[in-house]
Amino acid sequence: MRYKNKKYNRVCYVTTIYALLLYLLHSSYEEIQNTLFIFANAIPNEILRNFPINIDLDENKWKGVVARKTNRKNLGWILGLVVKAKLPKITRKDKIYAQDHLLFAPQLIGNKNYTLIEDSSLICSKVENNPKDILNQYYMTEKWYYPLIQLLYGRIKYRWLGKNNQCRELLVTKYDSAEYLKDKKQIVINLFDEWKKADKQKKDFILNIYNITSDETEVLNNKKIILFTQPLDLGANYQIELYKKIVSKYDPNNLVIKVHPTDFIPYERFFPKVMVYRNKIPSQLLDIIGVRFERAVTLFSSAVENFSYSIAVDWYGTDIDQKLYNKYGDVPSPHNAVKCNL
Repeated sequence: MRYKNKKYNRVCYVTTIYALLLYLLHSSYEEIQNTLFIFANAIPNEILRNFPINIDLDENKWKGVVARKTNRKNLGWILGLVVKAKLPKITRKDKIYAQDHLLFAPQLIGNKNYTLIEDSSLICSKVENNPKDILNQYYMTEKWYYPLIQLLYGRIKYRWLGKNNQCRELLVTKYDSAEYLKDKKQIVINLFDEWKKADKQKKDFILNIYNITSDETEVLNNKKIILFTQPLDLGANYQIELYKKIVSKYDPNNLVIKVHPTDFIPYERFFPKVMVYRNKIPSQLLDIIGVRFERAVTLFSSAVENFSYSIAVDWYGTDIDQKLYNKYGDVPSPHNAVKCNL
């Protein structure tokens, strides 16, 4: 673990490049420099390494460390306690920003107050309204051992997405009307306004973090259609066949496939005529820096919801295939989208 000597007064614990972008845009350059960044497993190495000092709290790596030293049967009970003992000192005076559903969030936050960073716009309402969402399933089932685990790990365990009295505020891009948030402060930020008012030092820092070059933005601007992939966890063959049906509907010369940061399927092999873009960059940042498309295509990615300009959106949804629907339930299309069929 790094940060043995305390030189920070803010903490940012995230697992998505989107949540990281929200924090960076919301904070001043000085605040960023005074932040202890703690990254979970979905933050790619090419971004993580651009922070000179950070904590790599990759859940899979820590599971491996503990599994080698103890019986795998006891891994779930021991892992959190080991990480809790290894974490650097975080005090009540430190300002904590976090995605609170992450594996080690209870150990890190403890009994301290924190600001929840949204994982996507209106995420609390989306989870609340989707019985198939795994987080919602935890909410609806109270087990006898929950209090014991909360005592060991932290009181916010099983009380994710701000469903606890330690979450006093949220950092969001849209006001979320979920009933349980009514007494919490919501800091609603406009990503484009935050970028406009940022000074050059902060802008250069963010562009460097996401490894953005002018050459690649020029290439992207020559494409008319962008397709956002998602890791469906239903098998690579299933996912490829699904995307083959979607891609066949568009001109390959005008199409770019933007691969989700945690999607490792080799689309280049299956779509040789299509540009596959693998840079780990939030789609919102492409918009902010001026990359423009005529059409956005997705199964049900929230990336298509917040364009700053007029763009056609093709939304295929979860109901195009029973297997997809069984896993993710009904994900309604956003207001700016046209519902499409295969």
